[in-house]
Amino acid sequence: MYYLHCICIVIDCNNDANIQCYINYNNWYQLSIDEQKVLIDLCYAFSPDMCHNKVFFQFDGLCPYASNEFYEIQQIRHQFLVAGSILIAGQQRCINRIMAFKI
Repeated sequence: MYYLHCICIVIDCNNDANIQCYINYNNWYQLSIDEQKVLIDLCYAFSPDMCHNKVFFQFDGLCPYASNEFYEIQQIRHQFLVAGSILIAGQQRCINRIMAFKI
């Protein structure tokens, strides 16, 4: 759920009411088995392979205090080339931010 939450921070998911119930990772235990299956399908649709170096960037220097940090596009324009949108599951999505992470 945290992964999907991160996806919804970097791209525009606000118009998808169906996704909103799957991003509240603090209440993960309230999901039914069927809802857990839907969550897995959603995460598959927003696969890490599709997001890497498009909205998720491995860059330790941008994560001094945590394992990941979110940045507005304007904040990192000089470090990354970021497109304005991304195609996910057949839909064009607006990129609002990027997430830097460290391993």
